[in-house]
Amino acid sequence: MRVLRLSIHAQRLTAESKRLIEESGMAAKRMQRNVNKRLEQRIYDIKFWKSDLDQKLEKIVQEMKVLITCKSRLERAMESPSVALQCLTERQKRVSIDLVHDAVERELLKEREVIEGVPSLLNRTLEQTNEQIRWTEPLSKYYLGKDLWDKFHAEQIDSFCSILTNTSPNIDNVTSQTALAVPG
Repeated sequence: MRVLRLSIHAQRLTAESKRLIEESGMAAKRMQRNVNKRLEQRIYDIKFWKSDLDQKLEKIVQEMKVLITCKSRLERAMESPSVALQCLTERQKRVSIDLVHDAVERELLKEREVIEGVPSLLNRTLEQTNEQIRWTEPLSKYYLGKDLWDKFHAEQIDSFCSILTNTSPNIDNVTSQTALAVPG
């Protein structure tokens, strides 16, 4: 009788164990599907962010080219003499009857006054352009490059994790087998 009870009890335990194994297996598969969906979404997001960073980096490169072009134009503008000043110089070379003070000369004199104020404005603009180039290029390239590298690294880790399964060999040793160790 006692053996029969133990046998029935053992059968119940075996049936309960099988049911729990199946239940745990289904829960693990369900969790694995959820994790895989989240990893796929994260990989998609990282690719989007990387693409966005690439676009921003390209915009900064284009802006730097424009700034450098503006800088060279400013430098040339500061070096080149004005046509109005050349005209005044030529008019002053006139002698006797040809030396006239007319409306053209008055306009040239007004233009000379304006032109005399331009070098300081050009100098200030050139200094601002140089400062912007000096700060923008290295900092933006550094931070965007670092962010791109981090996104690339995160994408590698997540891609590797997405191929792992519950039956992957040595799953507890993954970080030692790959170069994808997560920094502290």
